[in-house]
Amino acid sequence: VGNNPLQLPPKLPGDHCLLGAHQQENPGEFYLIPQKFESLFTPSADKKIKYINTYMRWATNGSTTPHALPGNGYQTLLNAGYTPIITWEPSFSGFSALDPVQPRLTNIINGDYNTYIDAFADKIKTYSDTIIIRLMHEFDGDWYSWCISQNNNDPALFVAAFRQIVDRFKAKNVNNVQWMWCPNSDYTPYRYWNWIVSAYPGDNYVDMVATDVYNAHYPANLPWWRSFRWLTSETYY
Repeated sequence: VGNNPLQLPPKLPGDHCLLGAHQQENPGEFYLIPQKFESLFTPSADKKIKYINTYMRWATNGSTTPHALPGNGYQTLLNAGYTPIITWEPSFSGFSALDPVQPRLTNIINGDYNTYIDAFADKIKTYSDTIIIRLMHEFDGDWYSWCISQNNNDPALFVAAFRQIVDRFKAKNVNNVQWMWCPNSDYTPYRYWNWIVSAYPGDNYVDMVATDVYNAHYPANLPWWRSFRWLTSETYY
């Protein structure tokens, strides 16, 4: 520790912070993310990205029939030594996020999408190594159809839906998947029923716990963060 509460402890040689980066690629070409980003730096083993996080909606063709499955690009990433993360979103493109046609937790619990979930599990099983699935992230917000606030303010429904999906994979003997449980860092709304602990599916269903932290905060009049830049005479570096 430092000599006083305001002094940081001395830096040790092994101190480091793992960082992430965003690289825009078209669907179906996510496997290009690491090579394009890493090409910005002098080749070095310690600059190799470890995880590649991608997003996948359940339907991307404007319909309300789930059909989207991961493609060969994920095996390409595995072959190159990366660990893919699929942020799997129960949503249909072409409709607003909270449109009544979007899947709700009761639809998942009632088995309305079991055929699609099983097909997804079968596809994951074909890969040669571990795929991480970040399932129904930011469930403590109010902006997705799977959020607790959009499902009768009942965290038990989220738990049941999460378990339903994981159990379908287990029934298929999919052993190369790890499940990530990822709330947002800020609850919206701040209500007793939106406490994330109440929405934890249990250790038998969760392999990784994560959280989303954005360059935003409450109340909004607090100073904003500045990421990897400093300000002098209104010029950013």
